[in-house]
Amino acid sequence: MKAKEFYQKLTTQIYSNSGDRGKVYAEKIYRDSTRYTQYIKEIIGEILSNIKKPNKVEINFEYYRVDVFAWEKADDTFLPEKPSEQFKEQFWKPVAAIEHENDCNSWMDEVIKLSYLKVPLKVVIGYLPVNERSSDYKYINYVSKALSLLGYEELEDEEFLLIIGNAQTKDISKYFGYKPYLYNSKTRKFELRTNWN
Repeated sequence: MKAKEFYQKLTTQIYSNSGDRGKVYAEKIYRDSTRYTQYIKEIIGEILSNIKKPNKVEINFEYYRVDVFAWEKADDTFLPEKPSEQFKEQFWKPVAAIEHENDCNSWMDEVIKLSYLKVPLKVVIGYLPVNERSSDYKYINYVSKALSLLGYEELEDEEFLLIIGNAQTKDISKYFGYKPYLYNSKTRKFELRTNWN
């Protein structure tokens, strides 16, 4: 799954008015960080479970201390015979690692953590106070510079997506406000994707 497809599926689910898990429900629990995080993790799990891969995609919560980790069984055609029947064969490859951090002061830690994982799709969903959203670029540039200083190198088949939403708002019309920032390995920065909605 590519970052754009993930972002579109996530926001479509959150903003939809259908079912018991759409926008109306999300608005009710948005200010309850524990319930909202659980809601987001469930949606992420559903999205990732439906990825079409040669093998079924499995979902784990808090694997590697990552909120949602998706993986698929790797092709074991060329593995030699197991040394014994009791030996547990663990042969898998990662598909996605996704973090949701609703503390608007702590999501950079999640970005750094995922930067050390070799995973095709890395996503951090973080938040900024609604009255600071015009300064997104300051936070994005800061985090981008930190990754650069740490020597982050994105592999050819990887995408790193940072989704920023609104925090600290009581005005229901200002809930959510998600914007996608995709890491560009040439500029070494997260860049806003304005055409993804």
